[in-house]
Amino acid sequence: MIQTESKFSKLRWGLTIVGLGLYLVDILSDLIVAVNYFREGHLVWSGLTVLFVVVGSLTTQIFSYAWYRDDMSSTQGDPGEQQSISGMRTGGLIQVHVTQMGMFTRYYQLLMLGYKVLWSKPASPIRDSQEIHLHLFGHAADLSMLKLFETFLESCPQLLLQFYIMLGHGHCSIWQCISVACSLVNIAWTVVDYRRCLHRSISK
Repeated sequence: MIQTESKFSKLRWGLTIVGLGLYLVDILSDLIVAVNYFREGHLVWSGLTVLFVVVGSLTTQIFSYAWYRDDMSSTQGDPGEQQSISGMRTGGLIQVHVTQMGMFTRYYQLLMLGYKVLWSKPASPIRDSQEIHLHLFGHAADLSMLKLFETFLESCPQLLLQFYIMLGHGHCSIWQCISVACSLVNIAWTVVDYRRCLHRSISK
């Protein structure tokens, strides 16, 4: 049986759900702010707000696809393993990332595999398999790095933009405050999560 600290715990699984929720709320609040700016006639502010969301999303999709392809190419000799990495073939993988669903696919795969492992029978071989737990941590580390890209390409610029509009132009609304709060929480959460993954990889 592997040691507890080397297991992908139920707490880590739950925190992954929290991270997904923060990711969704942050993007949703920014898009609502952009729509409100558009309705008020602030087209430049609306455009910049959407631009940061798009740049962050596009960057994470590109890296997500590249890492999936790298994982698949490293297991070309084992078609079954290749299928288990991506859950789909190359065509489906491209489609998922073109439709901006790469991050959600990664979250889904991590949560589903984690659920199968963590809630399997106590004596189940899969539950205590070192390899499957390392696989889960690998998925989590990829997500953490992608979230870091998204945070510094979307949440940080978004935060500065909203502060500039609020302080420099005296334009303040409840949705701007919500967007700022979501960006701050998302930045803090992402940095802590990345630091945790980095600490684990160094101490292995």
